Amino acid sequence: MQATVVNLFSTHANASLWPDWVDLVESLVPFVAFLFAVIGIRNKEQPEEQKHLTLLAVSGSLLFVSGYLMRIAGEFSFLIAYERSNYADRLFTIGLLLIGLPAAKGLYVLLKKPRPALLQGGLLAMLIFWQSAHVYAAYPRQDAGNISHGWSVGLADTEAAKWIDQNAQGNDYAVLANQSMSAAAVESLGFKRYAGDVFFYPIPTGGELYQLFLRVSAANPNLDQIKEAGKLAKAKRVYVAIHKYWWDAERVREQLKALAGNEQSINDGAITVYRFDLE
Repeated sequence: MQATVVNLFSTHANASLWPDWVDLVESLVPFVAFLFAVIGIRNKEQPEEQKHLTLLAVSGSLLFVSGYLMRIAGEFSFLIAYERSNYADRLFTIGLLLIGLPAAKGLYVLLKKPRPALLQGGLLAMLIFWQSAHVYAAYPRQDAGNISHGWSVGLADTEAAKWIDQNAQGNDYAVLANQSMSAAAVESLGFKRYAGDVFFYPIPTGGELYQLFLRVSAANPNLDQIKEAGKLAKAKRVYVAIHKYWWDAERVREQLKALAGNEQSINDGAITVYRFDLE
């Protein structure tokens, strides 16, 4: 019996328990917010406040409907697959912000009602667990339930872009890197070089250079892909940058090191850069 209880609450058995809870909370947030908003706008003690809350709730609901219609009818084939829902997602986010105030009023109405201490404590505990999951989901995730694509530009991105530019010693070069490092390069170096309409970093993500980055970093990298990037960007030198947080970083790094015969660690391994000199 004791062994069963220990196994039940072991780290291995419940490795995905918290990520599953976070995913459940995130999927239920719009519905719970709408429910609380209805409770909030039904409070008739302050008619003027009720009028404003109702306007916010209706506006937020209309944005949700607009986001849903955009998601099913919008055509964004010029974007990479996992970015095509971004426009609709923004409408959902704005809608949720508008519904947030009447929802907060509804939550207040529920919590202020007198009830037994045990039940009130249970509701507060539930609220703490709920909000903790919501805050956790606001940050980039790399757990049993999800690997986020929402990493922002960091110091390592800027350091890597500057190191590559110095290492190139004035030679034309191209870089295969993710969006964060590309953004850091634009911030640090500006729009320094184009080969026709191809920027020397993978911007935009719907462009050919970014597709090559995905093929190099998400599959089995080979020299043909590197040469194709050099030809596309009209460069004799190609750099490949792999972030530590990339979902398959360890395997890809090993293969790129074998191909390039060199590697440069940036910011204690946050980014690893490989240089390919093409004939």
